[in-house]
Amino acid sequence: MSHNRSYPWNPGWGEPTDPGRPGPDPRAGVPLDMVEMTSVEKAVSVLDSFRGELASLGVTEVAEANGLPKSTTYRLLSHLVASGMLERDGLKYRPSWQIFELAQSSILGRMDGPPALALPLMTELYVETRGVIHFGVRRGNEVMIAQKIYGLDSVAIPTRIGARLPITTTALGKALLAEQIRKEGRRAVPATPFPRLTRNSKVAPQLLVDQLARTSAMGYTVDLEETILGVSCVGAPVMRGQRPVGALSVSVRSHSFDEAKLSKRVVRYARLLSDMLVSAEEEEDDDAPPNP
Repeated sequence: MSHNRSYPWNPGWGEPTDPGRPGPDPRAGVPLDMVEMTSVEKAVSVLDSFRGELASLGVTEVAEANGLPKSTTYRLLSHLVASGMLERDGLKYRPSWQIFELAQSSILGRMDGPPALALPLMTELYVETRGVIHFGVRRGNEVMIAQKIYGLDSVAIPTRIGARLPITTTALGKALLAEQIRKEGRRAVPATPFPRLTRNSKVAPQLLVDQLARTSAMGYTVDLEETILGVSCVGAPVMRGQRPVGALSVSVRSHSFDEAKLSKRVVRYARLLSDMLVSAEEEEDDDAPPNP
């Protein structure tokens, strides 16, 4: 029920939709204090208010976002501060370092998981391209940024770890979608309206399918100023066996975009990461105790 925007650099895009998230709540629009909710549910909803581009919020902002009285909101915020989940910032509240630690544990997970293994390869890819390097995982009809590497000479892209972007406009998302289409056919194309983030965004399903068919057979996908004007991107899927577990991408200024050169590098590093995941899985199997 909080007002989180997953596409943080332009609030004018409005609220994203994600059929992969829980469906419509029959209680939607009803103030939380008017429905039967546990204190834990209310606290989680209050905590969820801090997602998005507004990191610090006041009591009134949180109360309005959740349909709660200020007194109830203040009590819940106080409990979250006492538990270490939030901290005071003058008259406002913000997520604590404890939240950051939990997020890092969730994103990185095991040290042999995709985001952790991707980091050194992303560094190598940055050194070769000087672009913005992302590793993302699919969440419904969006892709979530799990790792990001960039430098002072990279194009400015206001993404952040944890942000969600449309699967139909980004090279990361299209790399994952192309794998699903390859296995399931046209029915894998999202049925919901495609977001138009720029004038180049593919909002017609057939245009997107045609674009994916052109490049995905060579192991990569492109974002040609479909998410941010002036920025173009190449992405490739990261596989664990036959299953896509994420995608790797490099974004550069459109005037210096060399699809042939960048695609070779992204595909190479995505395949290296895929091989590393298989090796890590095999090592884990070797270390497992024998069945009695």
